Amino acid sequence: MTDTNKNMGLKNDGIKVVYGLRVPLVHEFIGFEMDIMSPTCVSGRFVVSENSAQSFGVLHGGISAFLAESLGSLGAYLASGLQKIAGVEVSTSHLRPAPVGLGGETYLGKTFKQ
Repeated sequence: MTDTNKNMGLKNDGIKVVYGLRVPLVHEFIGFEMDIMSPTCVSGRFVVSENSAQSFGVLHGGISAFLAESLGSLGAYLASGLQKIAGVEVSTSHLRPAPVGLGGETYLGKTFKQ
């Protein structure tokens, strides 16, 4: 993980803290790991599991939206010089299903029409 080791810690109640912000327990529940945290890039990864899938065995859309909101807000917080900032609206579209067991793959699409 880039730029975070010196900025991570634990509060007295055992909750992870990064740059003074609480890390949501959902990250741990789905096995999400941060890779890069800087003012110009925030990224992470996880493997789709039963904890992050809906009943048909593919990634739950709420997990996608949750991660987009979490990483977007963290990126904005870092880019703003650690000012309190949060997302206002999130919209996600799954172009392909991400089945249980999928992790790390990226699909490059040709077109997307709304």
